[in-house]
Amino acid sequence: MHTFFLAPTGFDAGLTSVALGMIRALEQSGLRVGFVKPIAQGADSSPERSTHFARAICHLNPPEPLAMERVEHLLSQGEIDQLMEEVVSLYQQASHNVDLMIVEGLVPDQKQVFSTFLNTKIARNLQAQTILVTAADKLASHEIAEQLELSVQAFGAQPGHVAGYILNRLSKEQDAQQLAMEIQEAGNLLHKNRLPMIGAIPNEPELLAPRTLDVAHYLQARVLHAGQISRRRVRSMAVTARTVPNVVHLLKPGALIVTAATAKTLCWALPWPR
Repeated sequence: MHTFFLAPTGFDAGLTSVALGMIRALEQSGLRVGFVKPIAQGADSSPERSTHFARAICHLNPPEPLAMERVEHLLSQGEIDQLMEEVVSLYQQASHNVDLMIVEGLVPDQKQVFSTFLNTKIARNLQAQTILVTAADKLASHEIAEQLELSVQAFGAQPGHVAGYILNRLSKEQDAQQLAMEIQEAGNLLHKNRLPMIGAIPNEPELLAPRTLDVAHYLQARVLHAGQISRRRVRSMAVTARTVPNVVHLLKPGALIVTAATAKTLCWALPWPR
């Protein structure tokens, strides 16, 4: 069984989205894929996001990750071996009857400065190949190369420890192959090891816009006229208390209008029989 450990090279790399996308792509190739995020991100008591989405979207059953409070306690006591034993136990629960495992690492955080240290320890203890995930929409090629080189050094510069990297949120103006060549040339260590670009994910802002159905569910609202509620997406929002003639200019495709409405206003605004 092969194991891939996904680690971000910096902040806001979109690690969870990439992990879920990899699971779906591998499953479509006919592989049985397991997933685990060994350590929960953050210190709050809300459900861990990656684990939640893996269950809801990919229909997997990953175990609950270790709470950050537990991790910090073990680190403060110098119990790194105990921590790794618990991580390996979670991995073994998730890896039952699968062909390939995806393990999601920690995102760098100003409060948890040990995230890179833990990521490298987990990858080595699970004997996993690391795939680095980096955002390409806000950084120049030489900045991406610097982040990748630092990560390669952290995970071990020996060939095979790092399988490659994924460029996330590639803009329409960027050519993936050209950018990969520029990154390779800008990094001495990358050029030496010929670190490959495994994938490039284009930026799709449309997918970030919630559907009107999602808004209705979140507000627990009663739907008066469904229309295309499951397909229309909210791209802008306006809160207004104007009369109908004064809000006409706001009624554009993708606009969510929040307003107090009388029965007369609703009859004018919605396509009901009059």
